Amino acid sequence: MFERYTPQARQVVGLAEHEAKRLKHSYIGTEHLLLGIIGEREGIAAQTLKFFNVDYATARAAVARIGERGTWFRPKHRPFHVDAKTAFMGALHAATERSHNAIGTEHLLSGLLHEQHNAASRVLENLGVSSEHVSQRINRALDYVTHSVEERSTGRRIDYYDDPEAPAANSLVPSVNVFVVNECNEVLMIRRTDNDNWAVPGGTLDLGESVPQSAVRETLEETGVTCEITGIVGIYSDPKHIIYYTNDGEARQEFSIAFTARPMSGEPTPSDESKEVVWVPKDKLTEYRMDRSMRVRVDHFLSGGPTHIG
Repeated sequence: MFERYTPQARQVVGLAEHEAKRLKHSYIGTEHLLLGIIGEREGIAAQTLKFFNVDYATARAAVARIGERGTWFRPKHRPFHVDAKTAFMGALHAATERSHNAIGTEHLLSGLLHEQHNAASRVLENLGVSSEHVSQRINRALDYVTHSVEERSTGRRIDYYDDPEAPAANSLVPSVNVFVVNECNEVLMIRRTDNDNWAVPGGTLDLGESVPQSAVRETLEETGVTCEITGIVGIYSDPKHIIYYTNDGEARQEFSIAFTARPMSGEPTPSDESKEVVWVPKDKLTEYRMDRSMRVRVDHFLSGGPTHIG
């Protein structure tokens, strides 16, 4: 049921079950999901509720007042209330209508408040917060990270750095970048199809392969050049850098390892992920337009200093 849920959204469901248990309720309802969203803290949904000054302690007290009284009954597995199931369907609808493959906390909150007379809405109303206003704000947040049909179909990538308007991260995926340097001291560069910026080749680690194998495979797929890994430039894991993909709503926190390599065979050849593939002299690298995060990697590579860890 929750295969498409992001780790944050799954955490919300787990917290909701925990809240139902603590309150000695025999079911998991929309009010428990609301507490789960607040308890998760970091997602778009939690930040939206924070904007309306909805805090955990006050909300939990309100849930305790409207819920069933404590009972001796202790079910091993608490069923979801029919309203909670309706909220899950609403979350699916919120994601599907925006062509988001992943269901995050923002979709959950949208689904939770789609019905204005469930327990979660009553809790908010009892706290003096209009569930309609919260619903409007979360839907604006969803619309903000949703682009035109044309952009979604081409799978645009948008990089945010220390940006309060950035969507909350909902995934962490190991990835690689590769500085392939030939005998002429030129670096293999690609012009990306998803954001039109220049970058060194790279991509995400697949199951069943090592990190160096991933680096070699991604370079070959994006450039047509087979390489051999020779060293490491650095490890990059800045949580301020969020990479948003418009095709599925993934908001990825940066985690990448940058390698050096030498070419073994093949000629620069564009692919679905690269509009252009060229050899660039080292002293010309800084003239190419690239995202801030890639420029940081290039600067570390050009400095020739110790391995960057950050």
